[in-house]
Amino acid sequence: MLALRLPKDLEARLDAMAKMTGRTKSYYARLAIIEKLDDLEDYFLAEERLRNDTGERIPLEQVMAESAIDIAPLDEEERNDAADPCSNTPVEFSSSSPT
Repeated sequence: MLALRLPKDLEARLDAMAKMTGRTKSYYARLAIIEKLDDLEDYFLAEERLRNDTGERIPLEQVMAESAIDIAPLDEEERNDAADPCSNTPVEFSSSSPT
């Protein structure tokens, strides 16, 4: 079990979030710790890999060939769709405000 003291302003924000969502303060504290630990673990892993870097690189073409990846050129329509993936999705706007 972990107990910690928070500054009053942070405690108030956490309390407000818990009340607004119906979740517990412990839920949000746990979520924040998990997300921060994930980020820190990624950072330190990357830092370790940089320290142990042998300088060996694999060309993209080799990776693609070994993985049987073939990237065919896109036609104009595919390029446009890739640039705007929502281009074919109709969007409806409502003038009424949510209640």
